[in-house]
Amino acid sequence: MSRLKLEDLRPKVREIFSTDWNRRNGRIVPDTSGLTLTNSGVDIEACVLYCDLDESTNVVDSVPDSVAAEIYKTYLHCAAKIIRDHDGEIVSYDGDRIMSIFVGNEKCMQAVWCAMKLTYAVRELIRSEIVRKYNGYQDKISHTCGIDTGSLLVAKTGIRSYNDLVWVGSAANYAAKMTSGGKDEVRITSEVMSQLPDWLIYSDLDIYMWRGQFLGLGRIVFSTDYGFVF
Repeated sequence: MSRLKLEDLRPKVREIFSTDWNRRNGRIVPDTSGLTLTNSGVDIEACVLYCDLDESTNVVDSVPDSVAAEIYKTYLHCAAKIIRDHDGEIVSYDGDRIMSIFVGNEKCMQAVWCAMKLTYAVRELIRSEIVRKYNGYQDKISHTCGIDTGSLLVAKTGIRSYNDLVWVGSAANYAAKMTSGGKDEVRITSEVMSQLPDWLIYSDLDIYMWRGQFLGLGRIVFSTDYGFVF
């Protein structure tokens, strides 16, 4: 039988709402060791990249669980390795998706370059390995990346020994929302687009690689299905 009562939660809830914030500016991605569970936080300018497997529920329902697990594992492995290769910081895994943060003057370039490499890895590596082993199921993996940039407040949340960081700001919300309903796409906001070099906007054949579209988020979103060869 549960021993916890609602009134047991009230003191901490009241404390959180009553305590002034202690905030500082940051230039690197913070971790849990640098923050406390009090109202303390770090303000950073960052680019947020969400990488998400599309329709993963349908994958689980339509293939053996071991195959679904292999798809999850290979996708998240490739995403994590590419993110780290571009100096991104992985801040959370959530089932079939991964959230990462990029900082610095080239943060948007690195995030988009990373996402387009992942598109290439999905098509040219993961799908081919699925076919090699199972002679099928290659249509069960596609992905979408959402990327936005802006100011974030980073705070520590949870309880002692069981805590994590929360990333508060529109960039984190938009990046996550842009992964919904896509298929092998990288989606970015106009704020990200404005910080990209030409080689991430035009292909080697001088073809404009992006489509402008409105996704009901109140902002113009650009998308591409180009993959970056590496």
